[in-house]
Amino acid sequence: MDTNALQRRVPELTHLLSSQREWLERLLFQLAFNQNSQIFVVGSQGSGKSTTVMAIAELFSEQFNIALLNRETSEKDVPARLMQQWFAAAAIPDVSLTEQVMAADSQLPLLLVVDDAEYLSIDVQQQLKSIPCIAFFFTTPNHANTGFSLTLNRITSSDAAQLLQHESLNSIELAQRVAIANGNMHFLLLPPPQSELLRGSVGNTFLTKSVMLYFIAALILFSTLVVYFWPEPEISPPVNKTKVVIPPAPVQIDDKLIDDKEAFADVETDMPATIVEQEGTATIENAEVEADAAEVSALNQGMTVQELVKPEPAEQSGASLDISSESDVTSGLVVVPEADDASAANVSYVYDEVDLLGFNKQHISIQLAVLSSDNALQLFKRSYPELTTLAYQRNWQGVMQIIVLVAPFDNAHDAKMAMTKLPAALQASGPFVKALQAVQAEIRARQFSQQNSELH
Repeated sequence: MDTNALQRRVPELTHLLSSQREWLERLLFQLAFNQNSQIFVVGSQGSGKSTTVMAIAELFSEQFNIALLNRETSEKDVPARLMQQWFAAAAIPDVSLTEQVMAADSQLPLLLVVDDAEYLSIDVQQQLKSIPCIAFFFTTPNHANTGFSLTLNRITSSDAAQLLQHESLNSIELAQRVAIANGNMHFLLLPPPQSELLRGSVGNTFLTKSVMLYFIAALILFSTLVVYFWPEPEISPPVNKTKVVIPPAPVQIDDKLIDDKEAFADVETDMPATIVEQEGTATIENAEVEADAAEVSALNQGMTVQELVKPEPAEQSGASLDISSESDVTSGLVVVPEADDASAANVSYVYDEVDLLGFNKQHISIQLAVLSSDNALQLFKRSYPELTTLAYQRNWQGVMQIIVLVAPFDNAHDAKMAMTKLPAALQASGPFVKALQAVQAEIRARQFSQQNSELH
C-alpha cells in the first residue's frame, strides 16, 4: 500500500496524544510492506481504543470508503448498517453480505473499523472477514484472534502532561498519577480526591494480603512447635532378640583415580540450552533495551520481553506488527536444546539462518521489521538498498514471519549508535536492540518444531 500521503497527514492530527500519533506512524510503516487485509488492534479498558478508531477513520477518509461498527449496532443490523454507510443502499434479505458488497459499486476501496469486535458472534465475524476490504478489529487483550496484531501504546508521562496540563502538576505528581492509572486513561483523568481513594483501595488490598500472610506464617510456626514438643511414646525394649552386627565391606579406592585430577578438568556439568519465548503469550512490542553488552546478552529474548516477543515485547517490535510502547512480559519460558550439526543439516533454511547461527551469541543485532511474505522482503530491500540486512524465518503464534536484521555488533552501544544512522522512516518505525542469542533461539525453535512435525 502507498502510505506516503497518509504519513503526511499524521502530524495534522494535533488533537491526539503524542503516543497515539507515534502508533499511527508505525501502523502505516507496516501497511507499506505487509499486504494484510485484516489487522487486530489490542488494547485494554481505558487504553484509548475508541479514540484510535475515530483517528483511523479520519486519517483514511480521503482515500477509502469507510464504515464503522460498535456495540450500538446489533448483529442483525450489521448488513443494513454496512450497506448504508458504504453505498447508501438498503440491504437485501436472504442474500449474503459478501455478495451484496461485491455487486455494489464503489469509487474508493472499502475500509471497515470495528470497535469492541468481541461483542460480535463468531459467525458474524467470519462474514466480516470474507468481505473484500481492509478491516481493523479492535479487541481486548484476552480476545483470541488469528492474524496480525498491534497493541496500543501505554500512557506515557508526556501524555499525562498533555491531558493534565490544566492541573499544573510537577513531574513527581505526574508520575504518581500515571502509576495509579496503570494504563487506564479514565483513572488518570479522575480528580485528585478520587485518585487518592483509588490509591487507598490499592493500599487496603495490600494490607489485607499482608495480614493473611502473617496469619499463615503464625499457623505454620504453631504447628511446628506442637510437633516438636509433643511427648514421644515410650517403647519397650525387645525381649529375647539377638542383635547381629554385620561389618561393612572395605571400600577399595583406586589411588590412580585420586591422583589423576586432570582427567576431569574438561567435563561440562551443564548441557547447553537456549531459553526462548513461548508462543501464544502476550506480546512485546517497542521495548528499547537500555543496557550495556553484558545486560543485553543476559536477556535471552533480546527484549524485556516482547515481539517477541514485548511481548515480542509484550515481542515487542516497533517495526513488527506487534506494536506497543511498553513491555508487558508475562510469557512462559521453554527450554530448547541447541541442535548438533547432524540435526541442523536436515533443516531447509531459505534465508540467512546459517550465517546468523554462526555468529557469536554474545553479540548484538538491530531488528528492523517483521514481514509476512517474500514479496514484502523484496520490497523492503528495494526501498533500502544501502542497508546490508539479514533475514530469518520464525513461527510466531502459528504464523510464519520473516524477521529483518542488521548484524552483528560487538555491544549494545555500537548497535544504538548504528540505529541513529538509519533512514528516517526506519527510525520512526521503532527498531530495537536484540541479542543474537535470542535470534538463534528463534531459529532453533523453528528447527525443533519442523523436526517434530516430520516425526508425526
